[in-house]
Amino acid sequence: MKSMVHCLLFPVFGFCLACVASGEETVSVEIFSPTAKPLFPATLKVETLSTGYRLAEGPVWNKAEDCLFFVDIPANSVYKWTKQDGVSVYLNPSGQTGFAPSLKNGVIGANGLAFDQDQSLVLCQHGDRRIAKLIKSDGGKSEFATLASHFQGKRFNSPNDLTIAKNGDIFFTDPPGGYLDLENSDFEKGKVVFDTRHKELPFQGVYHYHRGSQKISLVTKEMNRPNGITLSRDGKRLYVGNAEGEAPHVMQFSTETYAGKLFFDGPFREQDKGVVDGMKVHSSGIVFITGPGGIHLVSEEGERLAHIRLDHPTTNLCFHPVETFLYFTTHTSVARLKINRFSEPTR
Repeated sequence: MKSMVHCLLFPVFGFCLACVASGEETVSVEIFSPTAKPLFPATLKVETLSTGYRLAEGPVWNKAEDCLFFVDIPANSVYKWTKQDGVSVYLNPSGQTGFAPSLKNGVIGANGLAFDQDQSLVLCQHGDRRIAKLIKSDGGKSEFATLASHFQGKRFNSPNDLTIAKNGDIFFTDPPGGYLDLENSDFEKGKVVFDTRHKELPFQGVYHYHRGSQKISLVTKEMNRPNGITLSRDGKRLYVGNAEGEAPHVMQFSTETYAGKLFFDGPFREQDKGVVDGMKVHSSGIVFITGPGGIHLVSEEGERLAHIRLDHPTTNLCFHPVETFLYFTTHTSVARLKINRFSEPTR
């Protein structure tokens, strides 16, 4: 079944590619609280590492190889970036291997990436409609182990993003983004088509995979477009972004009871385009959220602390292990910002 809908999960907005492809650009930061001020140098510059992608996503730092991984979802590829060698293909296919029915020309690749306790790569695979662990990658031929593919006997839609707790449990989102029909959509004309012929679940869920029992629990099915997801420092709270253009917001859930409440909903400027997408928690506890107009910094109490203004839609982000760089992806590029090691502000 094909349906015409507004572009909620993968909005495409025009921006000057020459600006982000030029290597470096200065960006502005609005600071609303002194808590965030120590993070930012006097001049904040975006350094573009690579560009030319259709939908870049899922940045994660690989400590074992001292490199950045990220994906281009329509290209069905995971890429590796190092300062010395630049970008190379690490995995292809990354998200569609024939494991499950999916759209041939849809949004098929891997999306969210993370490393588990064993430093194994865990992927949200749109095309295969599962959470999978990379077992072996040898000369382009890869083997994956399925961690989660069904809930109550029905296949997931297209797992989008994930976060892994200290005990190895995985929390992940399952919106219908993998049903986006790229061949029949025309973003410039506002035509976005979802082909849901393979959809089995009647809702979009947020799930909890229990590592020990391999049981899957439903955290919530009340979010229309659950997308980015991350855990608080103590692991007791789960933050989940709702990627709807009409109602961008972040929910907070208890990881024990799954009780939920609104965590952050701006305010966002009307002219700022984009949706709430990826998010990560800094060692300070500050939640970094990609959303309308760039990257938003929010306290553990839901207070808006700062806003890094970016003119191009930002999809996801991650930190360097020592938190001297903030890496992020846009639709077409992967880039980074140099930030300061965090220290408490002087009042």
